[in-house]
Amino acid sequence: MPTRNVFLADHPARLVERPVSTGRYRNAREVLRDGLRLAGRRESGAELRLSALRVTAEAGTEAGNFGRFDFVHMPGEHG
Repeated sequence: MPTRNVFLADHPARLVERPVSTGRYRNAREVLRDGLRLAGRRESGAELRLSALRVTAEAGTEAGNFGRFDFVHMPGEHG
């Protein structure tokens, strides 16, 4: 895999340096790898939720068109 050089502004750089300095990670590469793994999981989860939403919307569409909803004359109201 090719080496990538990435510039980090001060705040993101501190986010990488802090867990290395506490010993949680051995180096910046481990921090970034773990962060990218988490980002990938989040993205996969969002894709799954979007897919489920599409299936639900399609099921609702296939259930039928019940016509235009009339807010003025609601069923069961007398007047």
